[in-house]
Amino acid sequence: MKPVFLLLSAALLCAGCYTDSTGQRHWGRRRGPTQAELREQQLQARLAALEAKYGALQGDMEGMGSSVTSIAMRSDEISRATDARGADAVALRNDQAALERRLAALESQMAKMPSAIQTAVQTEHRSIVAEVNQAIAASDKRTEAAIKSALAQARSSGGGGGGGSSRGSSRPTDGGQYYEHKVGSGQTVSEIARAYGVTVADIARANNLKAPNYVIRENQTLWIPAR
Repeated sequence: MKPVFLLLSAALLCAGCYTDSTGQRHWGRRRGPTQAELREQQLQARLAALEAKYGALQGDMEGMGSSVTSIAMRSDEISRATDARGADAVALRNDQAALERRLAALESQMAKMPSAIQTAVQTEHRSIVAEVNQAIAASDKRTEAAIKSALAQARSSGGGGGGGSSRGSSRPTDGGQYYEHKVGSGQTVSEIARAYGVTVADIARANNLKAPNYVIRENQTLWIPAR
């Protein structure tokens, strides 16, 4: 019985003691962590927080390293682009200088042009101007002749538009007043219209002339609406 009693006593004694964080055994029930244990727990928590923060800082530093590398690469690209633009500017300046030299050479060649060529150019210019002036004068003469003919016929007809004609369309029957005009050599409907102060359409309508040519012939009688 004694061994059993001793074992039970030892068990009861062990049940009434505990071991602290330092390894020391104490009698009685453990009621809570000691100040030392609490301090140790706080230190462990702070250590874990510091480790986490250190890890985050390492991640930030790695990101900053990538950013620095990217910036350095971009700086190299900008530097290369700047060099290229500088080369382009030099090439443009060289091209400009070459063009200026070619222009100076052309001006020098023009200055050395033989006077005979210059005289021929001036003569051709005067000839063209003279031809244009002659064409204008001929047109003015035809217009003046048409006006004189129209006025003479208007005076002879007394503004009433009678008299008849041997050739041409018959007098319009709309009851309006018309001048009787005999077409002269080289006259056109537009010239006659200007002489009487009417439109080409007015003359074409009164004489049944067909567009777009409005063909008339010399000595043909036209009826011109009186305005």
